[in-house]
Amino acid sequence: MIPRNHPSASRASGSKTLARLGTAALALSALAWPGSAAAQDDPAGEEVQFDYGVDGVSWYWSHQIDEQVELGTVVQPVELPNPQAETTMPVAVELGEAAKVAALQFNLAERGVPEGSTVTDFKLTVAEGNDAGDSPTFNPASKLVQACPITEAWSSGEAEMWDVQPPVGDNCVVGERAEPDPEEVAEAEEALAALEEADPENPEEIVEVPLPTWTFDLTELAADWGTDPFANFGVMFMPVMDEATPVDSWQVNLKLPLRDDSETPVDEYKATSNRLSATFAYEPGTPEDETGDTDPINSGGGSGGGTSGGSGGGGSGASGGSGADDEEAASEEESPEELAPAAHQPVTPSAPWYVWTLIPAGLVGAYLLHVLMGASGAAAGGGGAIDRIRSHNMDRRGFSLPTPAGIWQRLTGRGGSA
Repeated sequence: MIPRNHPSASRASGSKTLARLGTAALALSALAWPGSAAAQDDPAGEEVQFDYGVDGVSWYWSHQIDEQVELGTVVQPVELPNPQAETTMPVAVELGEAAKVAALQFNLAERGVPEGSTVTDFKLTVAEGNDAGDSPTFNPASKLVQACPITEAWSSGEAEMWDVQPPVGDNCVVGERAEPDPEEVAEAEEALAALEEADPENPEEIVEVPLPTWTFDLTELAADWGTDPFANFGVMFMPVMDEATPVDSWQVNLKLPLRDDSETPVDEYKATSNRLSATFAYEPGTPEDETGDTDPINSGGGSGGGTSGGSGGGGSGASGGSGADDEEAASEEESPEELAPAAHQPVTPSAPWYVWTLIPAGLVGAYLLHVLMGASGAAAGGGGAIDRIRSHNMDRRGFSLPTPAGIWQRLTGRGGSA
């Protein structure tokens, strides 16, 4: 049955809703206490509701577009508006093809489940219905919805592109759909009618007609969510397509709690928090990096002493003596006298022996280089450009320019022309 909603929000049943809210409040209060999660006094498990500030939700739409339209010099991104209410996780099939799938993640680490724990039970219950602005549920009878484990990280959103949905694993769990109790539905409708007749504009409480529910046993999928919190990527609600035909079209709207409206006197979130809840149990464990002491020094002196002292009573005595000696040696090493810096001793520099052979070798090399590069005929005979100009000028005046002796003539004593 499609629920009847008050204009301000959906309404919840009187006594049953209050009892559920009381149980939820106690569960959330227990989770808020730091030591409650580790102890887990209730062996049957803990019940938690979806929290917008802690958990993650998104859904993906095969018709969504991501295009850009140029309006002169302005480029405007264009996408289709969300056809669902913000409290809806739709699962839909259109003409035999999946068209809408939804992702959900319960953050167990934020609820006090210590790292290294093993989840032994996890059952998820989510309501099915419609809120204002929804593309409605249709043809849900005999249709199946499955929850598949997500294998990669994803971000919260709504009406996202189909291609950006995260991949999922194969070990999916098919949900079980249940209709609400007709008597509870009748009681809720009577209470809703009475509220609308008394004060339809300013209601003092919220009454929601009981909705159909889907239950998923995620115990196997959630086993590692406590061991490694980073392995908890949540689940994807998807249609079961095994027997789908080209003409199949249907949609199921899985519901989230309403967000609280600060302008109303009632708390919409608290009144509808039972739309999406989970009951889980776990066995506390120890993180992998705290499972053992790998430091051989701090792992215990008895083991080391026993090894060095041998077995039996004599070994035990030797172990105790060795420990005392170690403490005395450690205290001596840490004394100020031992830790004082050594006196400064000047270091006398000394050149290696082969340096003295390099000096004459360098002189000989410099001489040979000069002979090869500077003892040419032009340099030795003064045949440079300036000398030729001076010689030409002297010839015009009737004089001859003396040619200076080159380096070769100076070294060998062979005079040049005067």
